[in-house]
Amino acid sequence: MSVTVLYCEGNAKSIDIRVIRQLLPISDIRPLGGKTSSFFSSIIADRRRNPNLACLVDRDFDCRDWQKFDAPVQC
Repeated sequence: MSVTVLYCEGNAKSIDIRVIRQLLPISDIRPLGGKTSSFFSSIIADRRRNPNLACLVDRDFDCRDWQKFDAPVQC
């Protein structure tokens, strides 16, 4: 399957989008903002209409309620 549209978290000038644009030859990369329920709902709904749509979500800031410990934090 060829990906024609790529959704990514962040905004148009975020580091995520800038790096992805340098790495992938996809011309239609759409920033969707942060990881919220509407973010994932948009992906699911739009994927039904466009099966060549993909989404890239990184794992930064997934553990929001963390404290500094002397060991890795389990998510």
